[in-house]
Amino acid sequence: MIMTDFQDNARAALIEFVEQNPGGVLASHPQSGDFPEAAWIDLAVSATAGGGEPGEIVFGTDRRSRKALNIGARPEVSLVVVSGRGQEIQVEALARVLGGEDSARAGEAIAAAHPEGGGDPDYVCVVGLEPKWVRWVDMSTMPPTMQDFEV
Repeated sequence: MIMTDFQDNARAALIEFVEQNPGGVLASHPQSGDFPEAAWIDLAVSATAGGGEPGEIVFGTDRRSRKALNIGARPEVSLVVVSGRGQEIQVEALARVLGGEDSARAGEAIAAAHPEGGGDPDYVCVVGLEPKWVRWVDMSTMPPTMQDFEV
């Protein structure tokens, strides 16, 4: 992946990067207190209902977790995904708990991307991210590159 991918279609490039690197650190606003909560999450890309869009970034969590409670109170989150090869994306997004067909489709994508995952099915909720802003960083180039994109 190179920066021109983001310049041509930032949303599609973001989706492709997450498909290739399906995990990251999500930071959410706490319900109370001064410090944000950050946690590793397993990511997946779920197909959209119409199939015309490049997909939706999704993850599963326990509805009793701090991140789920935080998202319920304030949907603004930040996400960092790294490639391990010098590239990373930083994302600002709105998070929402999915329901119905969207939840089922996302759950299938998460299970396919992370077959070792799971959790108590009585408490799992599926969350979709709506990216608003992305920063692409590539430290493998000389000079290193960084650029911001509205999504």
